[in-house]
Amino acid sequence: MVGGVEFKLHRFSDCQKIEDKFNGIMVQCFVSLTVYFDAIIVYASYNKFDHNVYRDATIITGLDTFTSLLAGCTIFGITGHLAHEIGTDDIGSVVKGGAGLAFISYPKAIAKFQSLPKIFSVLFFIMLFILGVGSNMGIVSRKGAAIKDNFGVRLLNWFTRVYNASKEFFSRLHDSRSETLGKIVALELYF
Repeated sequence: MVGGVEFKLHRFSDCQKIEDKFNGIMVQCFVSLTVYFDAIIVYASYNKFDHNVYRDATIITGLDTFTSLLAGCTIFGITGHLAHEIGTDDIGSVVKGGAGLAFISYPKAIAKFQSLPKIFSVLFFIMLFILGVGSNMGIVSRKGAAIKDNFGVRLLNWFTRVYNASKEFFSRLHDSRSETLGKIVALELYF
């Protein structure tokens, strides 16, 4: 386990690698904060005038950064353990990157748990589903809030519920194409 965390922390030996990794880290931070870019401003409009929005933005981005660091240490700790079980020092050869990490390597590690591996694997995929729906609802609700603010209180309950439900439904219908080979290739190119 320690070998994976050491691999994560000590692989910045070359200046070019540092620049490449820093660019990757910044892209990951912006992608994970995409949900909050407009949502902080939209939800701040419902606060009192003297509410400290800067504090809220700092807390959200700080917690996001902490969560990313914790997830990185957890993932590299598990990959270090997998490398130790296989008997190799090359952690990069143990796991697949990108979507393969979440759908191949991590479930393989969960399957090796001593107690209740099936429950942990079900909980893992439920967690991935909840993260996806939560991210999508943050984007949908900020658009719904903007429309609701323009049309007033008359359409408050009915329109917001219909808009959010239809947007979520059509988004899921559109995302059902993600099982095609082209989407998987695009996902692998992105990561």
